[in-house]
Amino acid sequence: MIFSLVCLGWIFFRANTVQDAFYICTHLFSGIGAEMAAYWEVLKVAQISLYLESTTGASLGMTIWDLFLAFSGIGFICVVEYIMSKNEVMQRFNRLSVWIKWSFYWVLIYSIIFFRSFSSSEFIYFQF
Repeated sequence: MIFSLVCLGWIFFRANTVQDAFYICTHLFSGIGAEMAAYWEVLKVAQISLYLESTTGASLGMTIWDLFLAFSGIGFICVVEYIMSKNEVMQRFNRLSVWIKWSFYWVLIYSIIFFRSFSSSEFIYFQF
């Protein structure tokens, strides 16, 4: 509910005039059937492009390595969440020696630095 209200507020925030915002609100769902058909076609191309990236011309901006990292991260988070639901992980972690804890912290810091983005890009909301 709150998300819907925030999205509605963004329409008024980004519109040039109030009349434009009302026009967008009244025409928000017009032509949705044709748009959904086009969306499904894009999904088919995207699915094919993951396997045949060089032949379709559409790459989604992701390489296979990026996709592997994304799904690996999601899997890792799911495993950690499952383990934390079954065990008292923080109590066990607090019982570790200081050297092991700080080694873990430094590995986290270096992994954040290693996997950071080296290219600067425009703020994503300025693209709309």
